[in-house]
Amino acid sequence: MQTVAARPAPRWLRGTLTTVEEWVPAALMGVMAVAITADVIMRYVFNHPLAWAGPLSMFCMVWMVYLGSAAISRRGAHICLDFLSGKLGHRGRALIDLFVEAVTLFVLGTICVATVIYLEKARFLIMPGIGVSKKYITVAALVGLGLMVIHSAVHATRAVAGLRNPAYERVNIPVEEVELDDFDTRFVNVVSDELTGKQG
Repeated sequence: MQTVAARPAPRWLRGTLTTVEEWVPAALMGVMAVAITADVIMRYVFNHPLAWAGPLSMFCMVWMVYLGSAAISRRGAHICLDFLSGKLGHRGRALIDLFVEAVTLFVLGTICVATVIYLEKARFLIMPGIGVSKKYITVAALVGLGLMVIHSAVHATRAVAGLRNPAYERVNIPVEEVELDDFDTRFVNVVSDELTGKQG
């Protein structure tokens, strides 16, 4: 039986998601690192701490975590145990993935509702040091959770189609899939041997 490969998302959409979910968090991490470093220098060298550094770092951290979580969800790289699904046929794998995504969507939906309720209260709270309403931190949760809902729904749709596709495999693009040159590979192997107590 012939199977039709899933149609990839448009290039512009993939580029937009990569920018929002990966490059923006990377930029926020840089801003957070600069703010913390500046605060440490001003506090311990000049005895003049920066009141805005802490709140700004927290603001960047929250957005970074939620957008990064969405990126991991899109890649299907959240921690999972595949010892059971790996021994099943394509229907079994698809059914397990469909169940997992259904539970995920329920949990994400519940958290979204709670976040919207909290947003009504957070808009009256002001972050000291930067004078920004805490609603902008809460919005980070809504954006990240909304993106995760979309990605989970896409994975669930693939799982439904996988019930009739013998070649079905769950989307899984782990972060570990990074090309290393020969030196880096040998260095990683040496460190791994040292940590596990092996002798070279």
